[in-house]
Amino acid sequence: CNISQDTWERLAAICGPAETPEDLRTQCCLSALGSSCFLHWRVMRNIRSYPWKLVEGDVQQNLDELLRHPQPAAEWDDTTRKIYTLLRLQPVEWRDRVVEALMLLKEIPWSTAGVEQGHASAAIVSRLHPMSGLDSVADRAFCHSALPLLQDKGREKVHRKIAILEGRLARLRTKTGSGISGRQIFFDDMVAGLVAAGDDRRVRAELSVWAMGAHGDEWKRLSPADHDLYNRRAAMRRQQYKADVDQQRSDLRDEIREKKNELRLPPPPGERRTVLSVNRFTEEDIRQLDDMVQRPEYKNQQLLARRTSALTAPVHPGDEQKQMLTSMDVKLVVPDPPMLPWVKKLAYYRTDFRGCALVFNLGTPQESSMLFLFGLQTPMAVGLTRLRKMDVVLPSSRSVRAGSIWD
Repeated sequence: CNISQDTWERLAAICGPAETPEDLRTQCCLSALGSSCFLHWRVMRNIRSYPWKLVEGDVQQNLDELLRHPQPAAEWDDTTRKIYTLLRLQPVEWRDRVVEALMLLKEIPWSTAGVEQGHASAAIVSRLHPMSGLDSVADRAFCHSALPLLQDKGREKVHRKIAILEGRLARLRTKTGSGISGRQIFFDDMVAGLVAAGDDRRVRAELSVWAMGAHGDEWKRLSPADHDLYNRRAAMRRQQYKADVDQQRSDLRDEIREKKNELRLPPPPGERRTVLSVNRFTEEDIRQLDDMVQRPEYKNQQLLARRTSALTAPVHPGDEQKQMLTSMDVKLVVPDPPMLPWVKKLAYYRTDFRGCALVFNLGTPQESSMLFLFGLQTPMAVGLTRLRKMDVVLPSSRSVRAGSIWD
């Protein structure tokens, strides 16, 4: 560990008087090694093995390295064995297709989103149906998890937008401006003058409230000429208000028309449509299917001939390839190695063995020392790391003299 001793001493002082710097450093190093070992066992070893190993870096170079093996290895899975056999038999015809398949394999996400979404569906169903049994909840959760296949989120957004626009258009139909009168214009002028005269926000609010109760008496004191003036201004504002509302209605109608046109447009050519509701047969599709059924080339005999042709290999393997395939030892099922008897005990008593160094006698003059890092019971597994013996190192101390060590 490259952290200085002073840092460990300060951290140990924060943890409490019972924690020494040496113990804190040991526990941190053991935790880091245990986490690293677990991630390597659970994730990294799968990524660095076949067939995932083929999509790291240059795929062509990885395939060349795979073909350097004289025969399939025992630890290979079925997919890697099939790729190896296919490229051995017909390397020219299938090389490009294998590369395309591996590039598609590279796009598969390593995520727990699928499991988490399943748990979310089960939680929603359990909350809505608390009295349902296990089988009923499982069936309902499965149907709920398949709901995205029956929906098109893009089209749903367009439908929701259209509903919002139509609601705004309906509210605009009630706005005619009939409430605008000369008295309201007078009140607006009165409030504007009072608000402009006040500097404090609280004072302006109080003045507005006072104007609401006092503008009626002030309106009665105005002359008939002033009433006519405010009424003409109100008529002009009603006309302007009506023109603004008509323009808003026109804009909303145009926007609704554009959104509805989006629903009628076909999907882009490169877009993958996996939503079941989008892939429904239209009347034109059903008519084309009926026409195909009536054609003579789709009768039983012609269909059998087409199936036979589809099952025939495009290029037949030669005698050399057949001989190599016959002599190849292909094992489709690789049995798991037997579990060592001491693994179960270490997994059960993992708390007691944490931080212990285990010495294994491998039948060689040199013994192997391993540090126990973690243990699991489901599945049964333990994590170990190799220890190297180094020269004896004396612990650092600020109060011990060099001469007293030999005493």
